[in-house]
Amino acid sequence: MKKTKYITSETQIITSRHLHNVMFYNDNFSINDDMIIVRRHYAWEGCLFRFRWLDLYWSLLPDGVDDKTTRASMIHSALYRFRKEVYQCGVTRKMADRIFYDLMLQENFKLAKLYFIIARSLGWIYGSWK
Repeated sequence: MKKTKYITSETQIITSRHLHNVMFYNDNFSINDDMIIVRRHYAWEGCLFRFRWLDLYWSLLPDGVDDKTTRASMIHSALYRFRKEVYQCGVTRKMADRIFYDLMLQENFKLAKLYFIIARSLGWIYGSWK
């Protein structure tokens, strides 16, 4: 069983100006116009970019800054995890990465730009949105 770092203890509601007129629903989260709702017990890894190469697991982003990136990583994770489904509703990878960036800026996270650049540069590794 895959170990997760975070599990929401209560439903989280976040607004984003990037999702105007988007409607999506599944058991884990939903999008209703500019509002993203992540349901209780949603599990994700946090703000770490991990990948396997040469039979080793690598992480590009440092751990320990999670208090400023938790909300952003939760939303980013949900959008990426269900990328094919949300893409059908008009959500692109660029929009998901921009939401990630905006949420980190709201938390005054000083490395937000770096994390955004990494997400934009390497997000394609997780697969197609189409």
